[in-house]
Amino acid sequence: MSSRLYSRIIQLAAITVRLPLKLFRKKPDDTKVRRILVIHQLLLGDAIMSTALLASLREKYPKASIDVAMPDFLVPLYSQKPYQINPISYSPKNAKSLIKLIQQKSYDIGIVLGDARYSWAAYAAGTRWIITHTGDYPAYKNWFVDELLPMPESPKAMPDLMADLCAADHLTTFSTSDWIFEDVVITSPESPYIVFHLGASSVLKLWPVDSWLELGHKLKNNGFSIVVTCGPGEEALLEKFRGNGDFEQLVPGNFTLLQMRKLIAQSSLLVSPDTGISHLAKLTNTPLVCLFGPGPVELVGNSQFFNNHKARYLSNPIPCRDQPVIFKRPVSWVRFCERNTHQCQDPKCIKSLTVNNVYSASKELLKK
Repeated sequence: MSSRLYSRIIQLAAITVRLPLKLFRKKPDDTKVRRILVIHQLLLGDAIMSTALLASLREKYPKASIDVAMPDFLVPLYSQKPYQINPISYSPKNAKSLIKLIQQKSYDIGIVLGDARYSWAAYAAGTRWIITHTGDYPAYKNWFVDELLPMPESPKAMPDLMADLCAADHLTTFSTSDWIFEDVVITSPESPYIVFHLGASSVLKLWPVDSWLELGHKLKNNGFSIVVTCGPGEEALLEKFRGNGDFEQLVPGNFTLLQMRKLIAQSSLLVSPDTGISHLAKLTNTPLVCLFGPGPVELVGNSQFFNNHKARYLSNPIPCRDQPVIFKRPVSWVRFCERNTHQCQDPKCIKSLTVNNVYSASKELLKK
């Protein structure tokens, strides 16, 4: 029996035991909330943006215990328990992780980020009141959700709309002192240095290699060492940089997230496509030039929560960035593109960003 099937059987069994109690569910009074569960399977960037929710929860419920069930690869980032949260490794494919979640003491409130299907796991864990955003489908995903909150009707950044799930009186602002990280060892480049992160979650987000090479030459002539990184499995992106004197160090996808965070924290600037690594710069307050292709800059660019972060988000209007969705939910003001490489062989969106555009944005941030 596969672990995923075993996990589903355990989840259904736990739900069945708790099902009669559903008739008596009611939203707990804020003053009586003692235990909170946040559950998700977000990628790195979305998880970092959900920090706004964690900060709001901690402010609203200063004495509550807050558990965050998340993918295992994210857990090391939370080892020092920012906002006094408890990270729990969870995957719907891993029965042991579900058992560990169910064995926790039951929760007063559960907040589901992204896919609403994880409300089933929250219910199996004995959560008394479950909240998520409306609009996910099919309808069965929402069967155990008690409160469906609407997506905003006008543009709002992802961190800020995630914080809305907490219904806090006001949104706090991030400070690097709120999140302390475990120290790790890296081979430190010669300072001052700039990090180029080439990789992305989709090849349609990749800026042309020749553009990176030209940008590196320009910034090298301004007195900066250039470090080039990519993610695991993206090593081929580095081929044209090998042996090129403009680039001091290549990191071929072998750094952990904590090592990448430290590398970015000690740098003068990060230049990256719109991908998870770019959001690490928000946690370290490192200046960022972020290159947008298919992604919606209005959703993952400037936010109220990270408003102290110095960044330039570069995006050009393009007709085919026309899909109004967030986490598969319809949202009229979003302009996104989720097409794959079969549907788009020539990503004009990311290619439209010129070297001069990126160089000018970099120089502007480096002067500050």
